[in-house]
Amino acid sequence: MTLEFLKKPTLIEWTHTIYAYNASLSYLLRNGSAPVMSMEDNRL
Repeated sequence: MTLEFLKKPTLIEWTHTIYAYNASLSYLLRNGSAPVMSMEDNRL
């Protein structure tokens, strides 16, 4: 692993980060009494 790899995140890393963020966000919304988001959660 080179320093270049550590310096700039790859597309896969960004995807994982965004996916993790969306998952935790929808989890909070689901448990925070926001049933409106349930339809969008099924699309992920």
